[in-house]
Amino acid sequence: MSAKYQRQVIKEFRKGEINVLVATAIAEEGLDITKCNLVFRFNKPPNFSSYMQSKGRARAKQNAAYVILIDKSVQKTLLTDLCTYQNYEEIQKMLQEEFSIDNDDDLNTNDLNQLEPYRTDNGVVISAIRAAQIIYDYCTIIGNGRLCPPRILYHKTDHETFSSILSMPANCPIRDDII
Repeated sequence: MSAKYQRQVIKEFRKGEINVLVATAIAEEGLDITKCNLVFRFNKPPNFSSYMQSKGRARAKQNAAYVILIDKSVQKTLLTDLCTYQNYEEIQKMLQEEFSIDNDDDLNTNDLNQLEPYRTDNGVVISAIRAAQIIYDYCTIIGNGRLCPPRILYHKTDHETFSSILSMPANCPIRDDII
């Protein structure tokens, strides 16, 4: 299929001239598809990022659905992954709600993404969302595939700063709270 034909199909889809679009994983990140209300995925997402990208395609305001069709042999693994991914999503929502510095609902920005990433002296950089993902991945590993969630307490200390305390699960060798 030529690139020109692909662009034409996307254009027709955006205009509503066609209402079904079949795409590969390239559509996860490479295409801006608006007002899609149904996404079928024909394989297990390999990671959280892939899950969020493909699920994010179903972003019509109402009645959007995301369906994963899989072989029965990977059902148990998928259910475990989905539980973990949904926990990640809850953390994201929680972080977005609690870390929102500007309470103006009219703003269409994500305050969490505006936070500066953490940078170590040797050049390692990590965002708040990725840090939470790593912690939850670690908790899943020490729980032998089951998520043993950490406890995260956080509060605003003034109008522009916040503080958090991370308590790891009982089966973690880290016993002290992380502030």
